[in-house]
Amino acid sequence: MSGLNGTFRSYFGAIAVPVLDPGNGTISNVTHDWSNAMAGLGGGLGVTVLRLEIKNYRVDIAKERLVEQAIKNNCQWILFVDDDTIPPGDALMKMIKLWRSDPKYKVISGVYWSKSDPSVPLVFRGNLEGSYWDWKNTDLIEADAAGAGCLFVDINVFKSMPKPWFSCNYYFEDPRGQLDLQKWGLTDRLGEELLKGDNANPEIVAEIEKQLKQTAKEISEVQGGAINPELFKNKRRDGATTEDLFFFSKMKEAGHKLWIDCSIQCWHQDKRTGKVWGLQPDMPQALPRYVGKMERDKQVVVDIGCGSANYFLPEGDPIRIDLDERVNPDIIADARQIPLEDEFADVVYSSHLLEHFSFRETVSVLREWERILKVGGKLKIIVPNLKWASRNILNNVEDGDVAERSMFMYYSAQKGDLREAYTDFHKAGFTPESLGGLLSRVEGLGDIEIHTTEGNFGNWKEHENHEGFGYNILAIATKKHHVWPVSLQIPIMKQEQMQANQLPVVPEESPIIEAKVEEKNAKRKKAVKKASKTTK
Repeated sequence: MSGLNGTFRSYFGAIAVPVLDPGNGTISNVTHDWSNAMAGLGGGLGVTVLRLEIKNYRVDIAKERLVEQAIKNNCQWILFVDDDTIPPGDALMKMIKLWRSDPKYKVISGVYWSKSDPSVPLVFRGNLEGSYWDWKNTDLIEADAAGAGCLFVDINVFKSMPKPWFSCNYYFEDPRGQLDLQKWGLTDRLGEELLKGDNANPEIVAEIEKQLKQTAKEISEVQGGAINPELFKNKRRDGATTEDLFFFSKMKEAGHKLWIDCSIQCWHQDKRTGKVWGLQPDMPQALPRYVGKMERDKQVVVDIGCGSANYFLPEGDPIRIDLDERVNPDIIADARQIPLEDEFADVVYSSHLLEHFSFRETVSVLREWERILKVGGKLKIIVPNLKWASRNILNNVEDGDVAERSMFMYYSAQKGDLREAYTDFHKAGFTPESLGGLLSRVEGLGDIEIHTTEGNFGNWKEHENHEGFGYNILAIATKKHHVWPVSLQIPIMKQEQMQANQLPVVPEESPIIEAKVEEKNAKRKKAVKKASKTTK
């Protein structure tokens, strides 16, 4: 977590627990499962955590005071964890990583499920539409509201909004119920009039049909979309409402977005019985969309930032990753945090994406893409060639299409708004030489090839430009070895030996690797013995 200028950077925040006591002075117990999870909840190196707790207050008042304490202590963020929500051990680390990667990630929630049978995910989209189900546990999605039992918030979100930040003093008055009654009433009246046959009053029929059209329009307007603040009404002492929906509505009004990291799956526990509710292995949300693309004897291809284009990839049908749900990817994710395990893919491919990240993070993005690549696998990248664009600009090219494309190489189409999640702005640029240099800084990559072309990986050989002035830069690199954490399953000495030999670390029972190691050791011993004889 070093700073951009090379200095060490740390992050300070609060884990805040509103202990949901009855409010009568009695002690609310928590389970061993919850205590154990909270003890292991950390943010990683350079993250300092302040533990805050409030007892014997209603949840909205408790959270309000917890935020006040966090602000007084100059916290940068606050993570709310309810006393019956059990987060995974890496929840805060994932949230911190996401939060510091981009300013748009200011409010991040994990997922937990209702304490009911059947259980439903406490993730909501639309206007009082109920639980939102269309996600996978690899996805990073936007939502309108969620259960706030595992909720990370940048402290500046609260500073940007007047109090109250949380409130239980509201209820929902859903207009759809009233509109449905209105529609049924009008339909009944129309039917009664039409039953009169020739005696039906055409003016009454026309008026009822006009009212029915207006009602249908109003019903259409209130379906879907964000929760309308006008649906909140003042009320008192209604135990059915919670503080969370009020906060999310107010947050959205202030221009902030709610992101759900669906890989952060929490347990929701009944503290009396110990029973937990959560995502089960056989639920649709736990089954990946790409399962049909993982066939035996086929190469695993990952297309990062797939967009809506379908480039030809001779290696096979790719697993498509994108943050934009509109392109129907297999995994909805930020390309800086790929929710796949190490050494997952035979080919990692990305076309015209790397330039959309800041030049300051180019190497870290490339390292993340290299992480999921198998040893021996290929990293394939296409980016715009600023060398081509610069030559056109400096030579005052008059061709309108070429001039426009040259500007596109620098700045992109600039669709969308910088405040939105999905934008089309270039934040970095590359020449053939600079891209090759950046790839050489990624540990584990070798055999780097750089080409310029007016094609892509499907037809680049036909359009390769050996002078370095094709408008696309095409890079191919091979993964030589994997940079991995130290394993507790394999002796440290052996892991160091594997690294030195650039061989993948495998458990003891692998006869192939054992044979290779023994062969190399035998050659070394023979060479040492020969050298010692020569010295004598």
